[in-house]
Amino acid sequence: MSNANSMTNVAPRSMFEERPLRPPTIGKIRPGIKVLKSAARQNAQAVKLYDEMVAAGDSFETIDSVIERQCKVKNSLVPKNVEYFTCRRSDFTNPDIATEILRLYGEDRGEGVKLYKFPVVFAFNDWLENAPHQLTTWGQSGRKFFSTYEGGVRYCKTYPKVEHDERAKRAVKNFGMRIEVHRQDNAIPDGVCNTNLCPEFQSGQCKLNASLIFAIPDIKGLGLIELVTTSMYGIGKAREAMEMFAHANGRLSGNALWINKKQIDISRQKDGEYVRTLQWIPILNADVDLSEGFARGIDSRQPAQRDARAGNVVDIADVRATMADDKAHAELVDPFSVRGDSSASESLVPDFPASGEEGEGSAVPEATAGELTDPLPAADDPSLFDESVDDKRARLTWLLKDLGVTTRERQVMFSNYANVKYANGWAFRPKDLDTMNDHLMVALHDRQAFEEEMKQTAAGLNQYT
Repeated sequence: MSNANSMTNVAPRSMFEERPLRPPTIGKIRPGIKVLKSAARQNAQAVKLYDEMVAAGDSFETIDSVIERQCKVKNSLVPKNVEYFTCRRSDFTNPDIATEILRLYGEDRGEGVKLYKFPVVFAFNDWLENAPHQLTTWGQSGRKFFSTYEGGVRYCKTYPKVEHDERAKRAVKNFGMRIEVHRQDNAIPDGVCNTNLCPEFQSGQCKLNASLIFAIPDIKGLGLIELVTTSMYGIGKAREAMEMFAHANGRLSGNALWINKKQIDISRQKDGEYVRTLQWIPILNADVDLSEGFARGIDSRQPAQRDARAGNVVDIADVRATMADDKAHAELVDPFSVRGDSSASESLVPDFPASGEEGEGSAVPEATAGELTDPLPAADDPSLFDESVDDKRARLTWLLKDLGVTTRERQVMFSNYANVKYANGWAFRPKDLDTMNDHLMVALHDRQAFEEEMKQTAAGLNQYT
């Protein structure tokens, strides 16, 4: 089994490792096309240029620029939502990759060979690393404003003006990455990204900038492929599908899923009113029987513990997994199950029993706070390296019981605290479960500090809700 090194949380050894690492990409697939506006279609030369350049695989940005220069028609193209994806040679470092994707997965449904669906393999178990996104306002020199999360709060950031060295009579050169600061102006005085008050968002300048990042089977190259999108619906649906698949299958990375488009009735604002419209949205599918995964027990198929502890990255080709002993956990009721009355996108958080009552079949016997019938293993106990995800969750439940997190109020407080600290879905990531359990082991010796930490997190959330 190959040793997969983490692409995150690496101590810098070089000036280049000081920068946050993004997976290398070798090309982009786009969800739609651009067509000539009605006014531009009246120009025969513009129509000819458009047809020739689309056939040659040129980008729509290049096409628009050439038409403006040769035909004196500005902003000649408008987006069009279609059933297929755009896979063109100019969007890949090696143009032959686009040709190969179309050869392997393209279909001719009467309009020539188009990319209607194709298989993908995600490199990470965390949906967020597979679907990076942010709100972005673009300017002539690049990003002007962009959103980031800090402590569960969304902030608007920007780049400060370049400082000038009066003595040297030149601009101060910044070594490494550009400096990012919280936006502070009349519209956003406190740096918090509030779209209701943001003039750029309200005028349509600030939009979602998102990608799905994956490998495509049988496509060679030292990097992943991006599917870029500005659709909130598309990324929302992708997140639901990825978390549900990981929930049922035990891991997301290394498994083949399919991307295709489905026409969905969505809601949008028009002239101050909400209207419904049909739009083609990218959808993730998988040839799996979810009932089999649920019947075996959630996360019964484990990724290698070494890979999980090393980080979120695992070997895409290493899809081997061991089956957990079903009998060993036959009496265990999973406290992290998906609630039937919630959507998949919001249900992947610990589902603690109400009012501290575990009910029949609970993994936790009755015990008062601070009184464990069996001692918990030390955080550095070697046996924990072979601990299954079910065991990690059972140990978490014991720790919370001992810390007095038994009432519904305290359980909700802990759930909010954990989601802020480790992001939604942490309860299904072995590494985050280990980190949380280690943190709770320390909290047993300093309960007051743990209480204050939870209360401060809750107060911070209330401040922005």
